[in-house]
Amino acid sequence: GPNAITTIDALNAALDETAARGYGLARGEAEDGVGAVALPVMTPQGLVGTMSVAAPLARLEDERIETLVPLLRRAARNLGLAWKPA
Repeated sequence: GPNAITTIDALNAALDETAARGYGLARGEAEDGVGAVALPVMTPQGLVGTMSVAAPLARLEDERIETLVPLLRRAARNLGLAWKPA
């Protein structure tokens, strides 16, 4: 996508921002015009996956992200609590 991260410095900066926010945010990095919000799915043993919502960037404005994050956080937490090892 047009906003793809192309340098190690940009990747490190994006990872630092993600860690500080507590969730991942994509705005056209993978696909032009598409954004996503992602959160980790954790169990007591550690990370088992991620949960995300993708949408056209026109519908993924900051206010919607602020609404989605707590909902995704709760859903990811519930999934982690229900996770059964294979």
